[in-house]
Amino acid sequence: MTIERTKAQVPDLGGLNEFAPRERRTKEVNDIPDFIKPGFAVGTRSAASGPRVDVFKVENEDEEVLMRFLEPHAFAPIFQHWIMQDGKRRAYTCIVKECPLCARGDKPKSSDWFNVIDMRGEEPALKVWYASPDPAAAIKARASNKRTQPLNRAGQYFVVSKTKSSKGNGILEYSLDPVREDELDVWGAKPLTDEQIAKFAEQAYDASLVRVHTKAELQSIAETYLDND
Repeated sequence: MTIERTKAQVPDLGGLNEFAPRERRTKEVNDIPDFIKPGFAVGTRSAASGPRVDVFKVENEDEEVLMRFLEPHAFAPIFQHWIMQDGKRRAYTCIVKECPLCARGDKPKSSDWFNVIDMRGEEPALKVWYASPDPAAAIKARASNKRTQPLNRAGQYFVVSKTKSSKGNGILEYSLDPVREDELDVWGAKPLTDEQIAKFAEQAYDASLVRVHTKAELQSIAETYLDND
């Protein structure tokens, strides 16, 4: 089976430019590494970016963003090694089995990637949420709650926000509050139609968005940037 893609662009991840912009292309499902399966990475292991996409973000503290999950789970639950290279942190997907970066003691961090529909602005837009451990834990809690599962249940939306932790450590914590379809007028939004959702589903990203370096490439990175620490 093949999946038709549209053009996309590299997200701004704090100056991380490891992967050059490229087109989303038709790709065989068999090309997707077998260790990347739909679900959640958060909390299952103590871990990049692919082509450029529209990225879902909550920019400011106490900002509330209305959105909808397109699927009931992350399409790419992965782990990433963040390696300092020439003064910048660069992300490398952990290959899990016999990973050269893991072998040298670098601990990867989880990153759960979701297709979401951002309800901000005049028109809803398909975006990818690169959820780090904190928001992913909040999402997983909603996915496990009988009142809010599955995440993409009919008529269900969420308001996402982040606030500073009560622990006083400066860390921002995420929250997801469910919003019913009949409450959308409070947010100045209209319910998505079945046709709109179907169109977004046709455009949805899958795990082929993840760039996975070869073991030899990761070995070279490990020898260059980790062995000299």
